Amino acid sequence: MSRGHYDRDMTILREKVIYSRQNRHRTGISALMPTEQENAKRALRALCKRIGGARKAALAMGMSHGAVAHAAGKRPVSAEMALRIARAARVPVSDVLRGVWPPRCWACGRA
Repeated sequence: MSRGHYDRDMTILREKVIYSRQNRHRTGISALMPTEQENAKRALRALCKRIGGARKAALAMGMSHGAVAHAAGKRPVSAEMALRIARAARVPVSDVLRGVWPPRCWACGRA
């Protein structure tokens, strides 16, 4: 029984090829502007503080603790995470991205 062109000895790779990524961080539709990134990070830190830590905030947001901890640090915040921050805080996502939430102290300017 013949299988047609699949009977031939076919080489898949002739030489070793190593691919590398040019940029580790995603860019595209879900990328936020730098000011929106800063505002979302500030909102995430405030949410963690108000809820009682990054683990509880991660549970409230439906994400892993590692993802929340990395985003609160040096990793960029995605649009999805900004939306989850807003849902957990029960505020509009526009308030999170514009920096309206969390409200700042009138005297010292801290969240």
